[in-house]
Amino acid sequence: MTKKITYIVFISTILLYTMFGCTNKYNEDGKFTYSKIQTNFPVPDNAKLIGSDTKNKNIEEIEKYKLKNIGGQQGLIIPKNYIAKIKKNGWTELENERDGSKLVFKKNKQIIWVIFSQDQFYICKIKGTEAT
Repeated sequence: MTKKITYIVFISTILLYTMFGCTNKYNEDGKFTYSKIQTNFPVPDNAKLIGSDTKNKNIEEIEKYKLKNIGGQQGLIIPKNYIAKIKKNGWTELENERDGSKLVFKKNKQIIWVIFSQDQFYICKIKGTEAT
């Protein structure tokens, strides 16, 4: 009986650690890599790419990432360090086009939307704009 309880506790501990301890979380001091659809557009390096399809006719390509603690409950908490990194890479935020959790960036003639939601964000390359 004691062996069985020990085994159940051991397995439960491993499951809880796997579910909660190994989740990628946004860190303001974290490092960055680059998007596959726009090579000079930064992405937090611990973000997990989970999708790349869209039905929006304005979007040429999209990357959907999962990253715990990014965006807040309604996607309205914008991560300042991430936005600073985007700007440091030469992208200009078109603040007059910001719409809630959607931020718009431009570099040369290329337009990128970054859309935040709870624990996820999207990088959208807009149709009809040139790659840099």
